[in-house]
Amino acid sequence: MLDFNTSPPTITLHDFVTDFPFASIADKNGQLVAFTDGCRIANRNKEVMLNGDTLSPGKVYNVYCNLPSFYPIVQPCIFLPRPGSDSNYYLFHLRSDNYYYNPMNLLYSEIDARRDNGNGAVVRKNMEVLSDSIYLGSFVTATKHANGRDWWVVVTRRFHSDMHVTLVTADTVQYMGMQDVGFTEVDSAYCCNQTRFTQDGSRLFRNHPGGMLILDFDRCSGTFSNPVYWDYTSMPSGTGGVAFSYDNRFLYLCSGTIIQQYDLNAPNILASREIVAEYDGFEILSPTNFFHAQLGPDGKIYVLTTGNNNILHVIHHPNKKGLSCMVEQRGVTLPGLGSFFEPNFPNYRLGPIDSSPCDTLGIDNLPVAHFRPDVVDTLAPQL
Repeated sequence: MLDFNTSPPTITLHDFVTDFPFASIADKNGQLVAFTDGCRIANRNKEVMLNGDTLSPGKVYNVYCNLPSFYPIVQPCIFLPRPGSDSNYYLFHLRSDNYYYNPMNLLYSEIDARRDNGNGAVVRKNMEVLSDSIYLGSFVTATKHANGRDWWVVVTRRFHSDMHVTLVTADTVQYMGMQDVGFTEVDSAYCCNQTRFTQDGSRLFRNHPGGMLILDFDRCSGTFSNPVYWDYTSMPSGTGGVAFSYDNRFLYLCSGTIIQQYDLNAPNILASREIVAEYDGFEILSPTNFFHAQLGPDGKIYVLTTGNNNILHVIHHPNKKGLSCMVEQRGVTLPGLGSFFEPNFPNYRLGPIDSSPCDTLGIDNLPVAHFRPDVVDTLAPQL
């Protein structure tokens, strides 16, 4: 567990009842509420939550979900605070139920954190949002509605050019249907990239072994537009992690032996590519290369490796261009092993689009992350 109330963050080791925590959620004070491996939901005491067992039941659950194990889909879960509530949380999770383990359902379950003496209980479980073939490498992701309270949840239809869109409000979880974005990806490798919205929710980036699909997103209407596709067969692979600087300017692709930076303000984003780090060959239990990435509350990006290692790489200044972003390989030493997958966090602090037609709830914008960039810039080591 990384506690960002200190700098550098305070790191502690906790025993979990599971193997791969795919997603977790904290309350507004930063205290752990729940986490999940896709098979079950655990509480703040790292025990299975009341009624938290048997998520996404079916053939795949029966094969994979005996402890210690996890549900075999990449980025299949995301926790969202229930709009308008300080104590209830939704978990959206993908379910597979056929021989090829193809995700067939988007489900949700609801937690009331006040139940069971404050340890939480699952009060609704395995509620179906949609049933359809879902792209193996699309993953579930989310961003705030332009009103600053509600949520958009997105997954991709398999073998079609459609996006499934769901609106989460204070009262309902409403499937809004499919949108044809005009581009069908080849359904290639199952594993193991990331799909993310930018910090401001204005763009969706879906990374997979064959390429990157980029879509503009209207947070007010929930519609996609302007598809752009990067074919990785003509460039160094982008397979791996996706993260963004806190000012939404720079995209980082953490792809095995290199970390690439792209300027999202450039007239030609693809042409702005710079390699900002190259793997130095160091090994612990396995190669300490670059994979999944996550922007932290301190404005830095933390990068996992593909193998079991006890380190994180750190991009200290992700809002700076080129080598000035300062990548520190193995910048954090962990008290336990980690690999491949980081928990799936949307930008919980994203507020309304001020003065937009959807800015109707009187919600004030908060900082995108709780830190001061001028102070953060003085904390990084001089490499």
